[in-house]
Amino acid sequence: MKTLARTGGGRGTNQYRRQGSSSAGVEPRLSHSQSWKYWPPEQWSAVVRDLPEEDRLEMARHPACPPNLLARLSRDPYWIVHYAVAENANTPKSTLRRLGTRDDPYVMENLARNVNCPRDIQLKLTSSHRKTVQGALAGNPNCDPAALVLLAESGVDQDVAYTSLRHPRLPLSHMTTIARLGPGWQRSTILRRPDLPATVVAEMVQDSNPEIRHMAAKHPNCPAAALEQLLRDKELFVRQAAADHPDLSPATRAMWQLAQ
Repeated sequence: MKTLARTGGGRGTNQYRRQGSSSAGVEPRLSHSQSWKYWPPEQWSAVVRDLPEEDRLEMARHPACPPNLLARLSRDPYWIVHYAVAENANTPKSTLRRLGTRDDPYVMENLARNVNCPRDIQLKLTSSHRKTVQGALAGNPNCDPAALVLLAESGVDQDVAYTSLRHPRLPLSHMTTIARLGPGWQRSTILRRPDLPATVVAEMVQDSNPEIRHMAAKHPNCPAAALEQLLRDKELFVRQAAADHPDLSPATRAMWQLAQ
């Protein structure tokens, strides 16, 4: 069986030889394609020009790929390499902005997925007509709050809007606006957020839709004053949900039960 053994001195391919494959006393060295993964990332640029397309693609995907090399790979003649560069978190923002001028849906989708995508590029991507691009941006943990608002209000698909409304970075001011003026599906969506602030939950205890009031009564952050108000709701199932809330004081619950 052929094995790799490390030899002394040198760098890169000089460090590795193939044993059991010598011919006439000569042991052929590994090719760059086989050995670059063993090199420190800062040395990859020395061999990238000689690598086949598949290795350049793998290099562009590698989380340790240096920023300067990613900038170089963004101009690679093998266009699929650009997709990997667009998604790599180490890619310089200047390179991401240059890629953002391209009208390539796959580059756009990977830019939208990149956690270091610049704010101006994110805002540009919200106007994309492709669900895959908007969906990738809405699912980006570093999606800009302003971009989330745009996706929630004018996304090309309701799934994109749902994802945006449940994103941790959605601004509180927008959640409050939805609680007061948003359509029913938006109000019910934000009420499914376990992190919804108590102030926003309280906005919906007087909602005209009893299902929304029921969701507010069951929300873990529903404030005590709102629960007491919901105990007087005209719908029994809303009152019961408020009475069952763990944050309702035992005394208030007992008084409500006696009044039934």
